[in-house]
Amino acid sequence: MSSEQPFDCWVINMDAQRWVHMQSELSRTGIVAERFDAVRGLDIPDRFQEAFFDGSNRRAPLSDGEIGCYSSHLVLLERIVARGRPGLVLEDDLRLDRDIAQLPVFLPLLPEGWGAVRMTGIAKSPRRSVAILSSDRVLCEYMRLPHATGAILWSPRGAAAFLRAHEHRTLPIDEDLRRSWEHDVDVYGIEPPLAVQNLFESSLTELGRDDRAARHRFRASGSRQGGVRKIGWMLRKFGAVWLTRALLARLMRRGNTLLD
Repeated sequence: MSSEQPFDCWVINMDAQRWVHMQSELSRTGIVAERFDAVRGLDIPDRFQEAFFDGSNRRAPLSDGEIGCYSSHLVLLERIVARGRPGLVLEDDLRLDRDIAQLPVFLPLLPEGWGAVRMTGIAKSPRRSVAILSSDRVLCEYMRLPHATGAILWSPRGAAAFLRAHEHRTLPIDEDLRRSWEHDVDVYGIEPPLAVQNLFESSLTELGRDDRAARHRFRASGSRQGGVRKIGWMLRKFGAVWLTRALLARLMRRGNTLLD
């Protein structure tokens, strides 16, 4: 990887045409990246077996593809920790905004102790701006994170915290990442997003696809809504005043929608 680029970058890929697509996107934006051969379905490294299977070989309520996708991200988080420098993890179904080339400029502007920065997905929940990155990009923190893991910049500290957070992985990686009260990774987002995801059907999640609604599949894990622990995290993170105002504003918007 380029010594001038202050972060490493990988593209999780298992389809040749998708790799060609991502090479074109990377070339257009100037990001230097390595191809990472995605974990295929249940062909996961031995060290992650206990995360997805218990002693009776009962598996988490995830499809083969979701387990492979999660494992791919875990392997790359290990590399980020080992190298001791930030790492940008990309999936192979993205359209990259040209401003992603500004990441080396944005990096020193991130808050001290940052863990991860999401670059895809638009939040529907309350969020607040914590830093101005450029004339048209802001760094936000969210009461409830958007879905998707298509483009995430990790710090070694954040990667290490997420790796040790869960003994058992019973939800997809994007759902686990949203539950900040469980892993204590300070996760931010850039708005407007620097990448658009889901240009194609996911080649990873299609493996062993399970079309049952997520709420049914994940019921076995208790869905981990958070309860008191989640409320405590939100109060520590945002404070009672901001949180109350945000919730009231959200209720008012919902009320206006119902009246329209």
